[in-house]
Formats: sequence, structure tokens, C-alpha cells
Amino acid sequence: MQHETTIIQGVLERIKALPGVSAVTMKNLDGVMEIMVAGKKHRFEVEVKKAAWQIKPELVDHGRKNPVLWLAPVVPRNLAKKLQAEGTFYADTAGNIHIALPGFYALQETDDAPLVDLSPKRVPGALFNPTTTRVALHLLLQPKLLQTPLRQIAATSGVALRSAQLALDALLSEKCIVDLGNDGLRFHNKERLFRKFVEGYNQKLRPKLVMGRFAPVAVHEGASLELKGCDACWGGDVGAELLMHSLEPKEFLVYTYKGQNGLVLKNRLRLSPQGSISVYNACWTNQAESLPLVAPAIVVYADLIHAQDPRCDETAERLYQENIRELLNA
Repeated sequence: MQHETTIIQGVLERIKALPGVSAVTMKNLDGVMEIMVAGKKHRFEVEVKKAAWQIKPELVDHGRKNPVLWLAPVVPRNLAKKLQAEGTFYADTAGNIHIALPGFYALQETDDAPLVDLSPKRVPGALFNPTTTRVALHLLLQPKLLQTPLRQIAATSGVALRSAQLALDALLSEKCIVDLGNDGLRFHNKERLFRKFVEGYNQKLRPKLVMGRFAPVAVHEGASLELKGCDACWGGDVGAELLMHSLEPKEFLVYTYKGQNGLVLKNRLRLSPQGSISVYNACWTNQAESLPLVAPAIVVYADLIHAQDPRCDETAERLYQENIRELLNA
């Protein structure tokens, strides 16, 4: 309630500054705003949102007595254009306003700073947190995802809607993507996005994906593990060997899509801190009709960098040159 009051006060100040407006008041706690323009009183039913992405005109009862006016701290330019085209009225604390009624037309776009800023504050080093890293991974794997609605980006990446917005804000701050207004979001520097992903994956996201280290009950090498039918795929050394045919595996890293039980039971594995088989949750959405036996190349690259082994570094460079560079240039 405190945030809503602050937003309302900021918007009232901006609307009062509009030419022709002589008075602006909130009639009652039910959210009715009255704006006096050229001696005529206009009434609006107010919907207050802490973030502009929460503006959902389609969810409003169209049988309301008065037109709806959406209020937010700031409405981004690309969203403002969309709302204008839909005939949706809005006003924010930066001074961006769209109202189109007989006797009261206001269309104001500004780059002024908002009077209210409710966005979470992050230090630069924290921008690539686990959520941002997960979203970055899916954008690298599915470049066309960047042009889809926020809800689709969130669903595909497996994150909450608000988290997806914060992730895109972080990518904008890092200059990995750019906002072209009416044309939406576009990649600005895929190479930077990839490097930031690898850093974020190894430092922030990887620790959250660990399921454990395992050893076989019977004595056999990890490379003889059977992954078919286990909803799993190879990463790390084995994944690199299958992709590049140039690295003799020493560690055995497996990603699972649906938990470890199928893999453990089929291969008769047991938990062991000294085991040579590391099992991780796969954090990407599989797009193939059948599960591939190898994790995406950019994930395998991150695995190799994480190993901090010169032989892995050499293979990682080859993987980048022969596989990943083309992906980033697409």
C-alpha cells in the first residue's frame, strides 16, 4: 500500500503539470482520480502497478463506469507505443502520459527520471546471478526467443515473469542486448553475452545444479555408463570427446533432465564423495525431438573452462573456434 501511495503521488505531480489541467485529486480509497481540464471534470478508475510489465488491460472488466488509468513508476517507450496502439490510458512518475478523451487529450513522452524508482538495486558484479545466467543460456540457444513476449522468455527459461524482466534489464545494462523501441529487443554483442554466460554459469548457476558425485557399484569406468532412456546427456570431458574427438576423459559429468533416479538405478550407482561421476541438473529446455547424448556446446565449453586443466583449455578453444563462433555470428 505504501508503494501504491508513493506512485500515485508521483503521478499526480506529473499530471498537474499538464497544460490545461487545473486540479487533480484522488476521490476516495476505491481508486477514483478526478482531473479538471478547462472547467470539465474527468473521472478515472485507477490501477496502480509497481512495474509497467504488470499492466494487463485484457484482465480489466470492460463494464466499469469510468475509463481505466494505469499508473506505474515508469512505462518504457516500447511498451508505451503498444499501449497507445491498444487505446490504453497510462501515466507514470517520469511524465509519460497517454489519455485520449473528448475534451482531454494528453500524449506526452519524456526521458526524464521517474520520481519513484522501485527497481531492485544490484551492484555491477551481481548482475549475472543464476536467473540472468539461465535466461542468457536460452537466448544463446534460441536466438529468436529474444523477439518473443516476456512471458514466453520466462516460460522457456524456467524462471518467474519478474525474474525474466530483471534478467533482461541486466543484459541491457551489460550491453549484451539493446532496446530498439518499436522494433523490440535485439542482440548487441553476442560474444560478450557468451563470455558473461560462461562466467555466470561457473560462478553462480553451476553450484545450484549439483546433484552429487557417484561411483558404480560394480567396477567399471564412467564412460561405460548407459544414458539412453535415462533422460540424461554428457557434459564435460566426455561431451567434449564426443563433439571434438580430441580429449581422453578423466572426469565423467552427466546432466539429467528429470532427476537422477533413472540414471542411478539403470547404472547401479552409489553416492560417493570420491566418485568419478558428477551428476548435475540440466538447466536448459531441450528442443530436439529426441534427447541428444551431448549437452549444448556452450555448456560443454563452460564445463571445460571450469575444470582449470590445460588440456581442457586447449579443447575448449578448439570447440569455440569450430563450433561456437559460428553460433555467435548467426
